[in-house]
Amino acid sequence: ERNALDDKLGSISENFFYYLQPSFESFFKKTNDNYNIFYERADNLRLNIPITPYDDEHIVSPRFSILVSSEKIDAIKEEAIDRGIEIGTWFNFCPPISDKMTFRIFSQKKSKDISNTIINFPCHWTLSSHEIDEILNLIELTAKYSPNEV
Repeated sequence: ERNALDDKLGSISENFFYYLQPSFESFFKKTNDNYNIFYERADNLRLNIPITPYDDEHIVSPRFSILVSSEKIDAIKEEAIDRGIEIGTWFNFCPPISDKMTFRIFSQKKSKDISNTIINFPCHWTLSSHEIDEILNLIELTAKYSPNEV
């Protein structure tokens, strides 16, 4: 059941979308460029990267992921905090908790393994040159914490 506020918010969202739409391609290109910068550095350091882009692929995910030893995640998070870099991991609970639906779990071992060993670095289009340099430094530090351990 819709009300006047829903209609107004829908109209604002729609107008905002149409305002930004012409810039999407540049947002996606910058995000892909950032992803490729981080990928190249991590690959040169022989880090365990779960997503390898194809030569002609454009990755537009706002995150760049590296798999590390689960014992090292907290130390890497502390370094990120000290440098002002917001990094993330995957789920705190695996599988995620939801009271909205019923589902059947066949296996969650792989998900738990990945959730305990993944670090996500931002690579979105709004990163400044300074932030990119800080993330590259943190990726290098990650190699010292976890060189090819996973």
